[in-house]
Amino acid sequence: MVWQTKKIVRVKDLGEKQEVKTNSKTEEPKGVGLEEIKSFYDEKTSRLEKPASGIRIWMFVLFFIAALVGGFMANFFILTQESIKIPFVGEIRLKEFFPTRELTLVTEKNITVTSDLRLSDLSTRLKSQIMNIYETKEKKEGDNIFDQVYLTKEAISQAGVLTSDGWLMSAGDLGDGNKYVAVSNENKIFAIEKIVKDPLTGLNFLKVEAKNLPVINFMSGEEKIIQGEQVFSFDHSDNLFTDIVSSSSGSRINKKEDLIRSTDYFSEELILEKDYSKGEFLGSFIFGLDGLCLGIKTKERIVPYPQFERAIKSILEKKEISRNYLGLKYLRIEELAGQEFKDAEKGVIIYGDPEKSSPAEASGIKSGDVITRVDSTPLGEGVNLTEIVQKKKAGEEIRLFILRDGQETEVKVNIRSQK
Repeated sequence: MVWQTKKIVRVKDLGEKQEVKTNSKTEEPKGVGLEEIKSFYDEKTSRLEKPASGIRIWMFVLFFIAALVGGFMANFFILTQESIKIPFVGEIRLKEFFPTRELTLVTEKNITVTSDLRLSDLSTRLKSQIMNIYETKEKKEGDNIFDQVYLTKEAISQAGVLTSDGWLMSAGDLGDGNKYVAVSNENKIFAIEKIVKDPLTGLNFLKVEAKNLPVINFMSGEEKIIQGEQVFSFDHSDNLFTDIVSSSSGSRINKKEDLIRSTDYFSEELILEKDYSKGEFLGSFIFGLDGLCLGIKTKERIVPYPQFERAIKSILEKKEISRNYLGLKYLRIEELAGQEFKDAEKGVIIYGDPEKSSPAEASGIKSGDVITRVDSTPLGEGVNLTEIVQKKKAGEEIRLFILRDGQETEVKVNIRSQK
């Protein structure tokens, strides 16, 4: 092995240079082993220590500040937006990931108050879309100023604004021949000129003379009310109440007769956790956190929007209300606990004979028949026969697939319109 000697410069602690001269000619070293070579390269004095660069520190500081500013701006954007649109991705609804924007205040008495800012914004806007209904107070001789004042505790019902030109919807029990007024959130009084009743849901559609009224927005027919969804409503005094959906289309079965359904009116309801049977909630509208109306409180139940969607379209287009008529009463097999049916596990059983002169009677349907399908739609849990019938057009023919004595039969029925 040939060993090439070189000139080595050492740096002492005091900064002095010491030059070590070696033989410059090439010679064959004697007795040089691996340990000596390793020791030569590992010698500490052969290293030059450089001071740390200040540029790296400043770069780290600037990066940290930029990250803080970016995070703050992103957080502010998320908390103030309902949704964002990203190219090639589509719209992302932020409220699904950040459902509430809350402001927490601690008072002097250490009482913590948490308020959903979105709910506060919504309530201000929605109150302008709701009025209270009162019996008209006729001015009499000797009345003082208070005799003409409409107090919220005297309200018969609430009414929601359907159109800017004065169509309203109410769940109040408005008798024929009486005069009524609608009072807005701004205490403007509107005389009710016309009342149209919906026989299917019991709702009233009212007409007042008005312009540029703020209107209620409803959920779409394709959307579903979700169990566990947070909702809110107002009483007649505009107090806000929050609640949770227990069932989007449930039924309160307290006696055997409650199991009997009809193709001509709805019995399912929107069930919430709290009790809204008090009079100050009559006609109250149920809203989701997106501000869309999901239902309305009547005297007996909370009617979900899909049940009166058709009535709203009818009153706005034709200025009258009609309903589809089939003339059948039935029981849902999945609700008959303890009963076994050898012919079908799902579907509905016709209860009693069809009504006289009804489309169902004309088609030959009999008591005890089991309807398993309507057209191509199987009946079962989550599929409502009444809802299917009421969504059809008047005069439309539907096919009912019936089990009778173990044999399946197809029956055609023409739906009739009835006012």
